Amino acid sequence: MKSLKKTTILIVDDSTIVRKSLCSLLKSEGHFTVVGQARNGREGVRLARTLRPDVILMDIAMPVLNGLEATREILTANPQAKVLMLSAHSDDAYIERMTAVGAFGFIEKQKVSEHLASAIDQAAKGNRFFSPAIATRMAHGKNWSRDPDGSLKPNGVRLTPRERAVIRFVAGKRTNQQIATTLGISLVAIRKHRQDVMDKLNIHETADLTHYAATHGRSGSDVTVTIF
Repeated sequence: MKSLKKTTILIVDDSTIVRKSLCSLLKSEGHFTVVGQARNGREGVRLARTLRPDVILMDIAMPVLNGLEATREILTANPQAKVLMLSAHSDDAYIERMTAVGAFGFIEKQKVSEHLASAIDQAAKGNRFFSPAIATRMAHGKNWSRDPDGSLKPNGVRLTPRERAVIRFVAGKRTNQQIATTLGISLVAIRKHRQDVMDKLNIHETADLTHYAATHGRSGSDVTVTIF
């Protein structure tokens, strides 16, 4: 009996422990073959070009070249490449950026053991995959709508000038009181602006807001929050 062709995988992650864990998970499934491993986005781009794997597992936060930029370069060279993003952060802003760059799906690292095989199988078949909690949020969240073909797309998140200012100071690690003093408004108003930002971005934890601010905000300058 002829054996089924195994799905070839390229892993791009700066953590040796994560790469080993992913290799172990994939080996246990039996129908995947890891053909390459990269420690940063630049290596990932090079290996994607030479190995042409069926699916690429791509971390987002990496040195040399981050996962989003690496994915952009990979897809520019090979629009048919299927990239699945992996991240411990899953707020809407992250999903929005990933979708905009053209990745095929998103898996939360906390849930990778549960969904990795299904995600790869779906991607290999040409179907997009998002972790169930993310898919539900996308289907019902106010920041997402559908293209004419029914596929989900991000609407884009637009903050007011005051909210952008708050994000700028959060990125600069200012406290609520320091922000209130600098902007000349009340502490209550600052708390409301922060909550409004979190609601718009569908961020639920202060740590995630801080991470978002550090990624998008630049202390001392205006912040462009809209992804598109």
